[in-house]
Formats: sequence, C-alpha cells, structure tokens
Amino acid sequence: RKESGWENIALKHQMLKRHDIISLACDYYPLDQKVVAYAVLRSSGIVAISIFATEKLNLVAEMKRKAKDSFDQGLMDEAETFALEAIAYSADDTEMLNLMCDISLKRSDHESFLAYSFQLLRKGAKESAALLLQIGSIYEQHGFSLPALAIYRTKAAAAGDQSALHEKIVSVYEKHGLLDNAISVCREWFKSTNQIQALLRSGRLYELTGQFPRAENEYLSAIDHFPYLEGGYLAMARAYLFYQLAGEEEIMELLDKVISINPNSSEGYTLKGYALLQSGKFSQAESSLIRAVKLDPGNGDGHLNLAELYHMIGKEQEMTNELSEAGKILGDHPRLLFLLALAAIDSGDLVQAISHLEQVVAADPYYTMAHYHLAEAYQRENFFDSALFEYQNVLKISPDFKFKEKVEYNIRALKKK
Repeated sequence: RKESGWENIALKHQMLKRHDIISLACDYYPLDQKVVAYAVLRSSGIVAISIFATEKLNLVAEMKRKAKDSFDQGLMDEAETFALEAIAYSADDTEMLNLMCDISLKRSDHESFLAYSFQLLRKGAKESAALLLQIGSIYEQHGFSLPALAIYRTKAAAAGDQSALHEKIVSVYEKHGLLDNAISVCREWFKSTNQIQALLRSGRLYELTGQFPRAENEYLSAIDHFPYLEGGYLAMARAYLFYQLAGEEEIMELLDKVISINPNSSEGYTLKGYALLQSGKFSQAESSLIRAVKLDPGNGDGHLNLAELYHMIGKEQEMTNELSEAGKILGDHPRLLFLLALAAIDSGDLVQAISHLEQVVAADPYYTMAHYHLAEAYQRENFFDSALFEYQNVLKISPDFKFKEKVEYNIRALKKK
C-alpha cells in the first residue's frame, strides 16, 4: 500500500472512468479524505493521476498533533491509534516511534517498548544513549543483568551520554558485589571523560569496602583536578565526618571551602550542621540545618540531621516531625532506621531497637555508631556473644573511635563472662 504510488493505480486502471479512479483512490487510502486528485485525459484514455502532496502532509501533521495531545491527556489508546496511522504514512517517523516507546512504558509493556526502541536504534536515533539506558534498565528489572551490562559496555564509548552509561555499568557490578570491576570501570570512565563524578564514584566504592586511605586519595585527586568544584571537598568532608577520620577543624575547613564555592549548597550546610551537632554546638547546628532544608526542602539528610539534633536536646515532637519528612523522601534509609532505633532505646523498646540496628549494619557494614549502639543493646538484653562481636567490629572499623576506652572496657568485661 505504501509503496505502490498513485501512478501505479492509474496504470492498472487506465480504462476506468475518471470518477471511478478518484473513488478507488479514496477507498485505497480511506483516511485521506482531504486528498485532491485529478486526472489528465487524452484520447487514448487516462495516462496519469497526481495527488497534491501538501494535503497528505497536512493530514499526517494533524494525526501527529492528535497523538501527542492524546498522550498528554493520558488517553493512551487514542494516542496509539493516531501515532500508528502517522507511522503508516511514514515508517521512518522517529518522533512517532519515540511516542510509541513512551506509550509502551506508560503501559509497562516492555516487550513493545523494546521493539520500538530497536527500530529507533536501527535508524540512528539521536536519543540513542537515553534509549540504551532505558533498555538496560528494563533488562535489569527482569533480572537480566548480564544483557544489560553488555548493552551498557558496548555502547558507552560511542554514545553521547557516557557518564550515565558508565554509572549504569558501575551499578550493575556493585549490585553483584564485583567492586573491583566497578572501580576498574571508574578508571575507564575518568580516562575517557575527565569528569569528577568518576573519581567521586570510585572513592565511594573504596569507602564501601573499608579502604578509607584509597577513598581519601580519590577525593584528593578530585580536589586537585577540580579545585573550583565543590564535589571533592564535600566527599572528603563526608568521609571524615561519618567515619571519624579527622578532627573538627579539618572538617570545618573543607565545608567552609564548599560554601565559599557555592553559597547555596544545601549539602554543604547539611554536613556543617552535622559536624557542629557532633561537637555539641546545638544552636549553631540547628541554624545551619534549618538553612539547608530551606535551600532544598527535598534534602532528606538535612531532615535526618535535624531529627538527630532534636533527639539529643529532648525535643521529641520536633524529632518525630523531621523523621516523618525524611521518611517521605528517603524511605528505609539506614540513618532513618538508626534514629528510629535511638528513639526505641529511649522508650525502653530494645527489641525494636535491635531490629532497626540490625537492618542498618546489614545495609551499611561500616556504620560505626550503629555497631556501637547495637552492641550496647545486645549487652543490655544479655546477648553477650553478639555484644562482644559488635564491640570488636567498632574498633575494627574505627580504631580511634571516640568512645574507645568504654568499648575496650566492655570487651574486657564480656570476655570474662
């Protein structure tokens, strides 16, 4: 139908009368009601028939408009009908193929999405990187991590959005516990793009494996290469703060640098507030944290830090409010569970506290304070072997833990039981 052309129709029906040919044309393309046709008649009969192409283009444009409008209104069936009619006129219409991809995703029809996506890729779609990310994500959703990984790795070098593809590759390796592979990809990532995200990602991977000196080296490299960006300073300050690897003065110097680079850094004020909180400077901490969540109401860590602050100064209602806000943003985040555990300890519900803390250390094995409070909860519940194990974990993770003397005392006492 799409390839025959009006001239072929005419040639096959030269002996038909003019009105019959026009009728046949309208039947042949029933949607083309606006087509204007005319025949050139000679003594030998009809020799040609032409169609005004402008009318056809107008009709296709109208169908595309209706397809997009229907999609915007959430009318997926109507959007599909109009989009497919437009594609019937032009199989190379990448705009409508993209729309069919979006319709398929809205319906969670992954099979159709993949079919239309591969059509677009074969046509060299400009959005190929975004399509590859979505294709890989769908494979991952269905448990096909290796095909997803193959797609990401094969196209990472050629696609425009290399950072997103490299991040996906790293995430697949990380998900399967192949952290050395993930770090190796970060090396490739930085070499091919010279982007700070590659260094920050590898630093975070080193943190997850407890290799803090290597993580520190990655963050120092980020600062050396990109001294005008806040990311390296933030990552270094965060690692120093949460894993207690440096003193307050050094951490505050890093955070002041962050805020000097970006006065509206919500994350900078969040970490500064948390550092002040750990130093017992509650009024200054509250001021910094309130500014952080005002700059970014979706800053879940800011709400968590405020919750911890209010817990420490006995404002339980304010703590509950902040935990609620954080929960809306972060879900079952380890720090949220940690703070819920502290609240449970305060209320005397050690069973609930232990449950929360066990989830925290399972999600983040290097969360020192979670191990410490879990050890104390086990000890109070007379689970002495478990308590000893957790106290030993504390010193293994953080040899210079701020309550080191108390931990060592409890270890000696538990070994005598």
